Amino acid sequence: MTVAIDMNEYLVATRFVDSDHDATIEKSKGLTANVHSTKEKAVRLFYFVKDEIRYNVYAERAADAHFKASYVLTNEEGIVFKKPCSLWPWPGPLLSLHT
Repeated sequence: MTVAIDMNEYLVATRFVDSDHDATIEKSKGLTANVHSTKEKAVRLFYFVKDEIRYNVYAERAADAHFKASYVLTNEEGIVFKKPCSLWPWPGPLLSLHT
């Protein structure tokens, strides 16, 4: 038996994965310009976060805003659990809304 799963609920912006923020939209569009394959877009976004967002154990974390994807992308640094949030769910919101 196959169960149909509506994936749309996983592709919307959330409190911390603010894929509807201008900084997130701009970055995802810039990184995936001229790329047609969804897989290649995902790979580019993944490697950007992996290689370009600096790990900083002392990164700001006094407010909820410091945990948002847009904040991490704008500041290009975060602690280890904030980096993956820039693209979580990998990379659903960025690919579905802005590429």
